[in-house]
Amino acid sequence: MMKQRPSTWLLFFLSTAILFLAVNSVFAQTSSRTRSLEGFWRFELDAADAGLKQEWFKRSLRGRIRLPGILQSQEYGSPISTTTPWVLSLYDRFWYLREEYKAYTEPGKVKVPFLSQPQRHYIGAAWFQRDVQIPLNFSGRRVVLTLERPHWVTTVWIDDRMIGSQNSLVAPHVYDLGAITPGSHRLTIRVDNSMALPYRPDAHSVSDSLGGSWNGIVGAIELSDSGRVWIDDAQVFPNLAQRTMVIKVRI
Repeated sequence: MMKQRPSTWLLFFLSTAILFLAVNSVFAQTSSRTRSLEGFWRFELDAADAGLKQEWFKRSLRGRIRLPGILQSQEYGSPISTTTPWVLSLYDRFWYLREEYKAYTEPGKVKVPFLSQPQRHYIGAAWFQRDVQIPLNFSGRRVVLTLERPHWVTTVWIDDRMIGSQNSLVAPHVYDLGAITPGSHRLTIRVDNSMALPYRPDAHSVSDSLGGSWNGIVGAIELSDSGRVWIDDAQVFPNLAQRTMVIKVRI
């Protein structure tokens, strides 16, 4: 009986699965140490956007907030009023003049129709900071900061050194901090929830209609050690016509 040859797609999926398992195995061996940064952080609002010019990352911030979390739910920001500058263009911006809504327009009792009303309103930059202890077993090894779900643009400093900036709404913000000397270091994160890109103001991820205009960091916030050698990227490029593939791995 003639043996049936595996299909091209089957070969592709098998090879991809093998690559995934190999990469996963390497990560499992090199990323065994993780330190959660959950807890209370130093904090300040920067409504005037003066922090960059004044280099707030070089000093200790004066407020206190809990992360993971959002600042509006922790009593930061402006009270809700009939003049709150919402990201969403309200379907009826003069709703507070309608007789049926008059009872909900008094200060402290405002209830706005058409959106998911937050406890407070704030659009702009906010700064989060804490001291982190780098243990001896991280010495000489690559340290990675992962912010699972920030909103929106983040910029990170270690002590006085800027690491970089990211603005994804759909993926974690991951920062390569490099090798950090053991001991105490000041970690500062600036989070800006202004409209960084020209999304529609009713887009679910940025508007007030579904509570998408918050500022903060939610999900996992952690430091991890990837070791001295790590896989930075792995990709598969199949050629179905020739039944071959090229696997590229950057170490």
